[in-house]
Amino acid sequence: MICFEPDNAGIVTTPPLSARKDFVAANYPDVVQAWDRKRKDDWEEALHMKQRITDYAVFFRGRQRAGVLARRDAGVACDQKLLPGMKRHFGELRPCATHARERGTFLVCNGCRVAHHAQVERDFERNLLMTEGARVPVCGFCARRSVLDLGEGHRGCACDQDWQCFRCREDFLRKLAKARQRSHVEGKCGKCDSVDDVVEHVKVCLLCQGVNVYSKHVLRTLR
Repeated sequence: MICFEPDNAGIVTTPPLSARKDFVAANYPDVVQAWDRKRKDDWEEALHMKQRITDYAVFFRGRQRAGVLARRDAGVACDQKLLPGMKRHFGELRPCATHARERGTFLVCNGCRVAHHAQVERDFERNLLMTEGARVPVCGFCARRSVLDLGEGHRGCACDQDWQCFRCREDFLRKLAKARQRSHVEGKCGKCDSVDDVVEHVKVCLLCQGVNVYSKHVLRTLR
C-alpha cells in the first residue's frame, strides 16, 4: 500500500512510501475491512462469470443435432449463479440496484427473483418479509390521522421494491427482520402500547417509517 504523509499545512514534502498491510489494518481497520470485502465480492463475481462462460462454451460445442440444439434454451445472460431449484435463467433482465450504486452493473433475471421466495429460511421469516416487509398495522387514532394527512392509497413505504440480486436482497431482508424484531409489539408498531384497536389496512414501516394506506374505504370504516 502506498502512503503520502503531509505536513501540518497539508503539503506532501516527502516521496510516497510503502506501508505493510498489518500496520494499516491496526491503525485503519475499517479501510482494510472494506477493501477485503470488495476484493471478496470481485473474486466471487469473477468466478460466476467464468462459470457462465464455461457453460455456454460446453453448450455451443456440444455434438447435438442442429434441431435439438435449436430447441434448447440457454437462458438469459444473468450474472447470478442459479439458485437451488432453478434449471435456467429466464424472464426480464435488469441490473441489481445496489450493485449499480456501489459496485457497477450486475444483471439479474426475473427467474432468480421468483426463485428467491423458495429458498431456505435462515434467521428470518422469508415469506412474511417479502410480502409485508417491516410494515405493521397501526391503531385507530393513528390510522385516522394518517388518512386525513396523507390521503387514500398513499404509499409511503417502498422497502424491498428495488430489483436486487440474491445477496443484496438477503442483506436488506435482514435489515427488515431486525426492524420488526426491535419494534414490533403484539401485532402493532409499538408506539401506541396502551391502544387496543388495530387497523389492518393502514400500516407503518418499522424501518423507513413510511405509511401505506391500502383500503379505498378506510375513512368510512374508521368512523
